[in-house]
Amino acid sequence: MHLDATHLIERLEVFEERACVRLEALFVYVSDGLLTMNGELHPREGTTIKEDIEVHMEAYNSSGRLVAIGESHFSGDKFFGFEVFQIRVNLAIGELSKIRVYPKQGRFVRTSPPAHDRVREFLALVVGIKYHRGHAGGLTPGDLVQLMREPDNIHDSNAVQVKVLAGELLGYIPGELAASLAQEIDAGMCTQARVSHFIRKSVYLAIIVGKTELDIERFVLQK
Repeated sequence: MHLDATHLIERLEVFEERACVRLEALFVYVSDGLLTMNGELHPREGTTIKEDIEVHMEAYNSSGRLVAIGESHFSGDKFFGFEVFQIRVNLAIGELSKIRVYPKQGRFVRTSPPAHDRVREFLALVVGIKYHRGHAGGLTPGDLVQLMREPDNIHDSNAVQVKVLAGELLGYIPGELAASLAQEIDAGMCTQARVSHFIRKSVYLAIIVGKTELDIERFVLQK
């Protein structure tokens, strides 16, 4: 089931004017834990763009917290006419209040592939805390936690444990997110998980998945 969230789009038109482009045909929907934005990038004049463009999408919840980010890249050397884009990110938290979209202009082409191409980032609620550690005491935003696979879990073979650095089991990644995360961990992907924020007694993690630890480090530096 798709939930249309197009009405939450907030365009920063001053950024469009500065980059000499227009964002058109924007459509946003939420489905199966994914937030997807479709749209078109047009030059304001002519059929080309002078520099590379990044289209950024940022989603905020009802508390004003940033809960999802994504972007799409366009090379000025290859652009002609207009380009269709899709930005898709994992969304672990509902009750969105706004979805901000804007372009940035610059030279984004790098001598090596950008870390963003090999890395994904998403937020995840820790479930089952009351059945395991029982509380989130001692944790603060920014603290690292460990993600560990539990393939022998009798309830879910895709289970991913969340442990504090002392090794104590805090809880689990929700099943709808664990399905893809488990496959990535089993395939040898690297992860980094930090406490993002708290809502009442609930703990939310910011999780980064990359092919290598170096990819994750580069991604963090580029943010």
